[in-house]
Amino acid sequence: MSDFVFHNADAPRRTVLRLLLLLGIGCLVIALMFWSSASERSREITDLQDIVERSKSLNPGDAGPGASETRFYKGDTPQLAQTQMQSEMQKLADAHDMKLEVIRADEIEQFAGRIRLGLVLNGVVPEANLGLLLQQLARHEPMVVVDALNLRRARGARRGEDQRLLAIQLKLSGFADR
Repeated sequence: MSDFVFHNADAPRRTVLRLLLLLGIGCLVIALMFWSSASERSREITDLQDIVERSKSLNPGDAGPGASETRFYKGDTPQLAQTQMQSEMQKLADAHDMKLEVIRADEIEQFAGRIRLGLVLNGVVPEANLGLLLQQLARHEPMVVVDALNLRRARGARRGEDQRLLAIQLKLSGFADR
């Protein structure tokens, strides 16, 4: 017979149970991360679909073929529609003393039977004009959606100035018919 004796016979069993518990918790954390990212993406898609539906229902009398004339950009190609959107946003920025540094055409993608036109504006706007600029964007025809808005104090702006300047980045979406 062997002279080997276990001093703590439950130690291997407890170690295995702890490892299984840690493995289970790790799997649960990974599953929650995947579920969170999937639900966030689903929420974004639902929000965009709601925006498109709201734009259709703003004027119930315009549900016919004339509705897309005012709510959606027109162009022979999506790039031409995006160019139209770009020139309209430049005019709107000029009207509110926004000095544009960059206007960048962003993604063009298919979405819910329409084409989503992306545009990024970087510039400097007086703080007093920001509210009116955003209000004009909300009421703009064809419809423009603000996807993201980043603000910070502009470089070179002094704290005691009468007219504070804000650096702004707007990520916008417009929609066009196919």
